[in-house]
Amino acid sequence: MNKKNYSIFFFIGCFSIFLFVFSGSHLPAITSSFNKLSSQVFYHLNSKERLTQNIVVVRIDDHSLAKINKKWPFPRSLYAEALNILDAQGARAIGFDIVFQGGSESEEEDAIFRKALSSLKGKVILASYLGKTEVSSKLFSGAADVSFVDALEGKDGIVKKIVAVSSQDSFLKFCWAVELSSRYYGLTPQKQAQNIVLGRKTIPLDEAGVLAVNYLLKPKDFKTISFVDLIEGRFPQDFFNEKIVLIGATAEIIHDILLTPLGRMPGVFIQANALVNILNSKYLAVVHPALAMAILFSGLFLLAMIIISFSLIEGLFLCLGVLIVIFWLSIGLKFLGWDISYGALSVSMISFFIFGNLYNYFRFLAVITKIKAEMTIEPFSRLFKLRYLYERLNLETGSFPRKKRWLILAVFNGFSEATKGKNFEFLHSLWAELNSIFLKNGELWAQCGQAAVVGVATKRADLNKLKKELDTLFFEQEVSVQAKIGMLAINSSLNIRELVPLVVDELAKSKEEVIFFDRSRLPDHKGQRDKGEDMVSSLYTDSETKNQDLLKAIEKRIIEESKRQEAYLQFITALVTALESKDPYTEGHSENVCRYSLLLCDLLGLPNKEREKIRIAALLHDLGKIGIPDSVLHKE
Repeated sequence: MNKKNYSIFFFIGCFSIFLFVFSGSHLPAITSSFNKLSSQVFYHLNSKERLTQNIVVVRIDDHSLAKINKKWPFPRSLYAEALNILDAQGARAIGFDIVFQGGSESEEEDAIFRKALSSLKGKVILASYLGKTEVSSKLFSGAADVSFVDALEGKDGIVKKIVAVSSQDSFLKFCWAVELSSRYYGLTPQKQAQNIVLGRKTIPLDEAGVLAVNYLLKPKDFKTISFVDLIEGRFPQDFFNEKIVLIGATAEIIHDILLTPLGRMPGVFIQANALVNILNSKYLAVVHPALAMAILFSGLFLLAMIIISFSLIEGLFLCLGVLIVIFWLSIGLKFLGWDISYGALSVSMISFFIFGNLYNYFRFLAVITKIKAEMTIEPFSRLFKLRYLYERLNLETGSFPRKKRWLILAVFNGFSEATKGKNFEFLHSLWAELNSIFLKNGELWAQCGQAAVVGVATKRADLNKLKKELDTLFFEQEVSVQAKIGMLAINSSLNIRELVPLVVDELAKSKEEVIFFDRSRLPDHKGQRDKGEDMVSSLYTDSETKNQDLLKAIEKRIIEESKRQEAYLQFITALVTALESKDPYTEGHSENVCRYSLLLCDLLGLPNKEREKIRIAALLHDLGKIGIPDSVLHKE
């Protein structure tokens, strides 16, 4: 690969890196599809035992809405009843993932609820949203703590993070999940540097105070109970004892269902996953950019080697293999608590593979087109030049190294003698028939000398059938030629440029007429594939060399012709001089005429070319007198 090709792949690589960095925000639908696959596989491989043993979720579901003869939102006395039951069952901490907006229709309902909250002060956390002053905090201030449940959606609409800490009126406030954890452990959360510290636990946050939710569980994995079953006492003994109880809406009609990497999930289960992260110290942090880039560069380098070394189909499978390796690497990193966007990596690498192969394909077409424009064809046989076959084969082998190819050789013993004296029309028709036969048995054919043809086929030819077709043609044309056919499989270890003349020579000398050259029958050669050269350049060089040879031949012919003309002129001049010497009156006449003529040319300023013509004419002006009798020539 030359420097220009490396530059193209460099720019394609830069574009792929750009996609990796920005695909999450600009191509969310594509990247999220890959990321969902990664999250689902991680979920199925992850051990779920013991993760939820301290959590119970009370579902306000469709069953509760149907069974409780009250319209939504439920009277707050029902929640008070639920709190009293949970307290009696020994619940350690209770969280309402319900925002109590404003007062009830009945102040008595609020009073009953406030009383229940007061009896459990320190155990219950109500929900709110940042930036919104909820009436619930005023109604129940002093009776229960209120914390925020803000979930952050990405551009793909998927909730991956929650706000964990916020500063309001110079006071730090912690999110609902952190507050419930603190109630469960009986500890006070502290903000240290960028993170939250809860006893010996450190909850990692980013610079904005946001916690990345590690989705370890789906709703079906939690211990749950319907709200109506709680109210009616249908639950096992010790079901809530020493547990964190989360009460939240799961019914579709309440519209608290969001998108997550594990699919659609009610908001209470998003908070439950965050709580599981804290209780089990299973956090998820974005992988360090240096490691992400190292993985990306490694993948792109492997893909570049695949594009350069393998055919499109093989490269496609190998690219799939690289993506699978990266996929499992991303899963492994998740088990270590590091999150890398498999979607962004996949989009980047797939784009690199596609554009890299497109470049290779269009480059191949461009080179072939240029070759066809510049190449020469044997004028008589209308077959390709042998050098073109070598370079074309070298290019195709380099671009598609795994593709099977066979070299077919045909030698015509006695062809020169059999066609000697045949007219042009006959020979032209014969080669046209030969071409028709060759093209049925291979894609690319070239003439090798006067009586041999070499072809390349992508499928194994029937040599006996080819031999029979050639013999039939020569018989019909009454040309006494012995056709011999050979074939060998092309592989990367063969030096075709060196091997072809040797195989042709061996085929011509062999007594066999059809030979398949396996490794044992191949003539000795270097055994190293010809690296070739730039095909277009080689054809230019070939044409230039041939033109130079032609010019030298023409120049030599001109010199020989000039010498021949000069010798002829000297011979004629000698005859004229001999004729004039017979008569003392005419001796030296032609030379004098030539001398005076040249003087006139000089006076007239005639060019050298005209001067030379006049010199020759002056010397030969008496040429017609040769052989004329003296009686005629003597003037009296």
